[in-house]
Amino acid sequence: MPSSASTLEAVEAALPGIKSRKMMGEYLLYRDGILFGGIYDDRLLLKITKASARMLRDCPSAFPYDGGGEMILFPEPYDPQRLEEAVDAICVELSGRNRARNLYHPPQDARGMAYVPVKCPSCGKVNQFDSTLTQAFCAYCGCKCTWSAEGPADLQEVTARAEAGDAKAQYELAEIYRNGKGVVQDNYEALKWFTKAADQGDPYAMYQLGIMYSSGLGTPRNCAKAVKCFSDAREHGLGKQQR
Repeated sequence: MPSSASTLEAVEAALPGIKSRKMMGEYLLYRDGILFGGIYDDRLLLKITKASARMLRDCPSAFPYDGGGEMILFPEPYDPQRLEEAVDAICVELSGRNRARNLYHPPQDARGMAYVPVKCPSCGKVNQFDSTLTQAFCAYCGCKCTWSAEGPADLQEVTARAEAGDAKAQYELAEIYRNGKGVVQDNYEALKWFTKAADQGDPYAMYQLGIMYSSGLGTPRNCAKAVKCFSDAREHGLGKQQR
């Protein structure tokens, strides 16, 4: 169901100065050119980052649409101060001011124990597990969850090369975020890095973008863009060169 203009007005009243873009009946929300969330089915959803996960840990998670990436559902009525602080933190983390923003460091609780968010493959609920483990049982359904305790050893080096414009590293970093290898799984970040690699002529990145647009991963589903990405990938020699 498309979101109403009154919901957008309520969000804009709580967050003066933000910009919005209507897409397929929903609203994407920006601050200083940074996409920090959106309004989906009249729900205010914010991107999950290290900062927002910590600041809004009492808020439930939700999905903007079928196949979309997990986000944080900000409760109504909107608390302007809390919302302002959360959005500021999200935008700072995504803006590039912190070069280490792409690395995931497990947060710590009051006892100093590090924990890692793990989505159950059975029920889809997110658990907080001890980061020193690699498997545990879901607190919601009892299903066994497994994950990698460590990401690629050269993650920081890959991130630095990607930010410096290395298309191969950008593709690799996109894969890391899409699969959640040592970082919080993030389709938005995956889309961003696939796009950067595709802009440099990488046909495999173009093909992966097509999959993300056709499936609505990290972005609203857009079949026209997906078709163009697949076509561009073929024109740039997909299958004729090895990665």
